[in-house]
Amino acid sequence: MEDYRRGVSATHRLTHTGDAPGVLRVRLQPCPVLIYNAVGSGDETLISMLTGAGFKVAFTAADTAWARALAQRVGALYLPSADGAVDLLRQRWRADNIVELEAGVEASGHHSADLSAVPSGHSVGRDASAPQAYALRAIAAIIDAASR
Repeated sequence: MEDYRRGVSATHRLTHTGDAPGVLRVRLQPCPVLIYNAVGSGDETLISMLTGAGFKVAFTAADTAWARALAQRVGALYLPSADGAVDLLRQRWRADNIVELEAGVEASGHHSADLSAVPSGHSVGRDASAPQAYALRAIAAIIDAASR
């Protein structure tokens, strides 16, 4: 009460959802995701975010050592080759639809999303690093592809 009388406000406030300002929580329905040609910190962030949210994630990558280490660290499935990957994952995960992502290249197939077509003009906040921004755009593409 004394702080109120002096006009001193709390140093940190929470939003009506109980989160700190700038924190956005989105509930997603996990779906199987296949990422082709994963490389670099953007794809690493994306795969970590998806597996952390309960998504089943498989990916292909040219750098085998990096891919195996990433798969073990985050609980994803590394596939050395994209040949027959969709059929393999359908059987393994018993899933009808698998969202396929291929960064920067026109994706084709069942449910697909082309990350190069995702608008990059959306602001994701000053604190978002380039890998985080990339991962958020990719997640938006996954949501779009899964809702088709």
